[in-house]
Formats: sequence, structure tokens, C-alpha cells
Amino acid sequence: MIYLLDDGTPTTSDDASRIMWYGTCTYWTDDWDMLSKTDDGIPCCPKCGSVGFIIKYDKWHDGAIQFDEGINRGYLKFLMELKETCHGNTNIMDLWKKERGNG
Repeated sequence: MIYLLDDGTPTTSDDASRIMWYGTCTYWTDDWDMLSKTDDGIPCCPKCGSVGFIIKYDKWHDGAIQFDEGINRGYLKFLMELKETCHGNTNIMDLWKKERGNG
């Protein structure tokens, strides 16, 4: 696996400042070798071709932990189980609601 910092420098899997990629289809990864690219070279989901976003791991993880508190217990585990899976044109929050029986 290749883990990158925001300047493109390789790093380790436990470095909280590494860069995550996540798409609008639920696919997310910290291994950029897992991604495909559009004809223009933009990183995209290898399953459906959805383009996505980059974020620092600690910011992404801290947000997930915060959301996991209170009535959203299990959200962080849910996200970890989604790693490198694609649910097509499905929003993560819609999938989360369905998982909880609210969707």
C-alpha cells in the first residue's frame, strides 16, 4: 500500500497526517494505488468511476469519531467496513440510515 502526505511524500499507515481519498459512491481508501483515473488523470473510484475528494486522515477520522458519539454509535465501525467498497450512486449517509433501519 502507498500512503501519501499532502505534498506527495510517502508515509506509513499509522501516520495521522496521511491523505485519504473518498468518493460520492461510498468508496474510500488511503491506498492511492487502488484508485483508477479518468481520461483527464483525475483519481476516481475503480468500480463506478465516481470522482471524489481528498482529506487528511486525522480530520476525516476525528469527524467520524465525533459523529459516532451519542445516537450514532457504530458509525465508525460502519465506515471501516465500507473501506474500498462501492455502492454506486449511493450517499454514505443514506446507506448509514438504511443500515440503522431509518432509510
